[in-house]
Amino acid sequence: MTLQDLRPLFHRSIKVALIVGPVLTLINQWEAVSTFQRPDMLKVALTFMVPFCVSFSSGYSMRKSVTQQMDSAQAQIADLRAEVRKATHEASEARRALAVFTHAAAPQAEQNR
Repeated sequence: MTLQDLRPLFHRSIKVALIVGPVLTLINQWEAVSTFQRPDMLKVALTFMVPFCVSFSSGYSMRKSVTQQMDSAQAQIADLRAEVRKATHEASEARRALAVFTHAAAPQAEQNR
């Protein structure tokens, strides 16, 4: 995966952190917020980082899994196409052999009548 592929995932993870982070901050820093005291900024930063990291890592894992499945499916499709080409070629050879046999057998059949 390239950095370009990760850009949408990064933006999505930031959005998740901006939505979940304030909720978790209110839960974790309620005493400081409710009494208008300054909350511990390290804890606030970590509170925003947790949903970002969880979202990014789960999205990355999912994207990696889907990419592997797509690669596997494309390999299977390529194998099936090769089998179809082989079967088509064999069928064509069988038709040619049948035509030769039929053409060769026709005069003999006329003689036997």
